[in-house]
Amino acid sequence: MTPQEIVEILKKHETWLQNKAGGQRASFAMQDLRGSSFARANLQHAKFSGADLTNSDFTGADLRQADFFAATLSQSIMAGANLEGADLRGAKIKDVTLDGANLKNADFRAGALMAGGEKGVNFTEGNHGGSATAHTDLSGSTLHNVNAQGAMLGGANLSNVQMRNINLSDANMMGAHIGNADLSDANLRGTQLAGANLDGANLKGADLTGAKLKGVNLDTAMDAISVTKTVDDFSTYIKRVLQDHFDWKQSNGKHSRRADLPNEDLSHIDLAGANLDGANLRGAKLTSSNLRGASFIMADLSQTEFQNAKLCGADFSGANLRKANLAGADATGAKFNNVPLRDQNGRLLGRDWSTNLMGAVLASANFSKAEMRGANMMDANTAGANFSGADLAGANLRGTELEKLRQRSG
Repeated sequence: MTPQEIVEILKKHETWLQNKAGGQRASFAMQDLRGSSFARANLQHAKFSGADLTNSDFTGADLRQADFFAATLSQSIMAGANLEGADLRGAKIKDVTLDGANLKNADFRAGALMAGGEKGVNFTEGNHGGSATAHTDLSGSTLHNVNAQGAMLGGANLSNVQMRNINLSDANMMGAHIGNADLSDANLRGTQLAGANLDGANLKGADLTGAKLKGVNLDTAMDAISVTKTVDDFSTYIKRVLQDHFDWKQSNGKHSRRADLPNEDLSHIDLAGANLDGANLRGAKLTSSNLRGASFIMADLSQTEFQNAKLCGADFSGANLRKANLAGADATGAKFNNVPLRDQNGRLLGRDWSTNLMGAVLASANFSKAEMRGANMMDANTAGANFSGADLAGANLRGTELEKLRQRSG
């Protein structure tokens, strides 16, 4: 296709957009247009399916509802382009510059052209009519300050993509490969990320409020300490066990059963204010979880992992936290007090059950204003921990840094 032919097609397309006589929708389907310039062109609804647009320039172009199905856009420049509602299924968009582009409701799902140029889409086996469906490849591209609200990116390859300050709210990114991508300050509110791979992704300052994170491993992402998952993001089994426990507590033990979740991975879970008194969470992983104001009275939390968890105001009175790991946790105002024992009729027995923190890792944790009266902290690692304003009356501090400081000051 000659440059003159391209210009003629663009003129007719402009006329078609204005609903004037002689107009015709632009179609560049299956054409070799490598290195072409469409900068600032009005190409709404234009057809580029199957076209090779490698190294082309679409800077500031109006590409709303344009058809790029299975097109090759690698190394192209699309900065500031308007791609709202565009069809980019199965497109190759590797190393493309999309800074400041509008990708609202754009479709990046899998797709492939079949024999004769027909479109084939298969989201299960990846094979349709003998032609393998390809997931959209955006790897290495830059999408800074892009509006991609509601975009369909399920299964897309977004590895190593630069997406600072991108708006991906309500987008579908199920099963997407987002490894080592930069999502700092991104808007991911309500985004569907179930099954996505975020290994090494930078989530610093990202807003994941309401994001769906089922099956996502946040421990391998960068700056994901503050990111939490709702109970719905966990397995049906875990949801059922937790609901049974809440019912058990609500009925004072008359109905359902207490939670028994030893060694389960509950990292990043949001259980703020939940009542898990008496639960068995021995050896469970609760790293980076939000447990503010939760209650774990008389629970078994031995060898449980609470690193970097938010434990402000939580109640661990009488709990077994032997060899638990609370390194870096924020336990400001949390309670680790004795629990007065009672008989079956509710009468006090005159003795208490102390919280067991024997051998626990409390290093670099914040226990300011915590209540730890009578707690057994023997051999606990308290290096770098903050106990300012904490009540340690009657606590067993033998073998801890706190005991050594107390002995020196005494």
